[in-house]
Amino acid sequence: MYQFELLKVSDVSARGLILSLLSAIGARPQSVKDLVRAGALFDIESTAMRVAINRLQKDELLISISRGVYGPGPAAMTLMTHLKSWREAPSRKTAWNGDWLLALTAHLGRRNRKQVRSRERALRLNGYAPTDNGFWVRPANLNRRLNVHREDMISLGADAEMIFTHVVDFAPMNAEAWKNLWSERDLNAAYKEGILAIGESQKSLASKSAADAAVETLLVGQSVIKLINFDPLLPAEFCDVGLFKALIESMKEYNEVGIKAWRSFQLNGESEAVEAN
Repeated sequence: MYQFELLKVSDVSARGLILSLLSAIGARPQSVKDLVRAGALFDIESTAMRVAINRLQKDELLISISRGVYGPGPAAMTLMTHLKSWREAPSRKTAWNGDWLLALTAHLGRRNRKQVRSRERALRLNGYAPTDNGFWVRPANLNRRLNVHREDMISLGADAEMIFTHVVDFAPMNAEAWKNLWSERDLNAAYKEGILAIGESQKSLASKSAADAAVETLLVGQSVIKLINFDPLLPAEFCDVGLFKALIESMKEYNEVGIKAWRSFQLNGESEAVEAN
């Protein structure tokens, strides 16, 4: 079910927080000190943050820029590019002419659970829904050639052996039934809830401390960005595309608010360190 879920402090992991900060705060490198201090806001111990940093380095998701300072590694660039592409989401789709995209997965097997999770995550990130017939489907309204779309999917974790096909006519199955794989009501409700969460947060931030504002903007911002990134990018026949665009415009403004909140929090930390010395 597609719905808006507001993240809680306990939902934030050390690994997720590090990647969020590196991709969200103006792509600025982060020091271990700043990352550990940020972790404390989410009740994450410094040891857990340092362990996460080391593991992210081993996975090439982080690279050391200088002593104690890190930036995104080569393995993180594709994922981060996708996660930061929420601003241009509407431009990734075109008008729908009734055709469908099918992803065939039955031949891939399900023994490797890690790969199954990676495969299905890539599919859902690109708006596919599973059918009762053992394959995944979505409207063919993406602004990408099929071979390029396939490469995009593989870069996000889909199997290289996955088969994609563009379907114009598929008898004897009733493709009209596939429309029910997505709920227009749920999609529109989620857009409205995301816009409301942003508005309520903006009204309350002025009365919050730098630390509290940093936490709230990350929780709300990441919740809305997740909603946008997992949006199936369906055509107007499936949902209110105007609401979706309004959500993105609201998030663009809120993103700037969040960046300022985190920079204010980090500057306060630097000031405290200077005073302590």
